[in-house]
Amino acid sequence: MSIWKIAWRSIQQRALSSFLTALSMALGVALIVAVLVIHGVVAQSFNRNAAGYDMIVTAKGGALQAVLNTVFHLSKPVENLPYTYYEEFLNTPEHKGKYAKYVGLAIPYCLGDNYEGYRVVGTTIDMFDKLEYAPGTKYAFSEGRNFKADAYFEGVVGATVARKTGLKVGDTFAPTHGVTEQEDAHKHDTTRSRWSASWRQPVRPTTARCS
Repeated sequence: MSIWKIAWRSIQQRALSSFLTALSMALGVALIVAVLVIHGVVAQSFNRNAAGYDMIVTAKGGALQAVLNTVFHLSKPVENLPYTYYEEFLNTPEHKGKYAKYVGLAIPYCLGDNYEGYRVVGTTIDMFDKLEYAPGTKYAFSEGRNFKADAYFEGVVGATVARKTGLKVGDTFAPTHGVTEQEDAHKHDTTRSRWSASWRQPVRPTTARCS
């Protein structure tokens, strides 16, 4: 009798234990594969969101908090820097910053308000006109336009936020102080806060950023 027939008869005689052994092995392999796949997806997502960050200039505080807040919109915002700090990274006819020669593009990125739980970002038009969140790829507007440099109460609304809040081009909204929605939080003047467009991609800057 061959060894294969002996093994098969042994399996038949211990059908239940053999089935449970095979099932446990299959579940173990499936669990390992699932962990590897999930790890790969999560790592790829984090790497994609953090791609292109050459430098983050932020107020004194924890480095981890600065990264989580600025890159992933997690944790509480660190203290915002004065605008004069940001100007030190600019090279304009009116002002040549101390660090301008080391920076190709600097984007201010200020947090502290929210609308219905979604964080409001204070920035400049360069965020959407010049910034490439991936090599050769800038933000695309699904409708409307970028806000104007002198229109301090216009804004750009992301596609996800627009879909979940129902905001449309030209609608007005009142941001609330803080990064989470609270009923007793102070709201800004709704008559002066206006948005003008929406974008498709999530925010991912690629150069120096002042928070």
